[in-house]
Amino acid sequence: MSNLLLGWNRRISAILIEKCCRRGFAQSFTPPPRIVGAGEAKPWTPVAPAPQVWYKKPQFKRNIVNILLLASFANSAAIILSYKSQKREITWKAKERIQTLRETIEKVRKGEEIDIRAALGTGDPEMEKRWTEGIHPHG
Repeated sequence: MSNLLLGWNRRISAILIEKCCRRGFAQSFTPPPRIVGAGEAKPWTPVAPAPQVWYKKPQFKRNIVNILLLASFANSAAIILSYKSQKREITWKAKERIQTLRETIEKVRKGEEIDIRAALGTGDPEMEKRWTEGIHPHG
């Protein structure tokens, strides 16, 4: 029985060796090369890197930084202008109050009849409030 199997194995081995030694047998196991362009064969096709996402591009980042800086400067300028306006208004009110006090003191020195309460607004809540705002504009 073993002789029969041994002969059968030899026969199969001889067929396999014959087929493997034939021309083009090895080529049947390798895949065909990829085709690039108009029939130009290359062993591999280069893959281009994926394009950057729009928010990761350098130009976009520069533009965002410029916009943020511009917004920051514009905000600072608006704050400075509002402070200047407040200072101008406070200075104007203070000069007005000082002028009223000077006129009242001058009239008293000259001996003219003057109602000091009416001139300075003492006793009138609205006028006292204006004087307080002129002296302490933020509080």
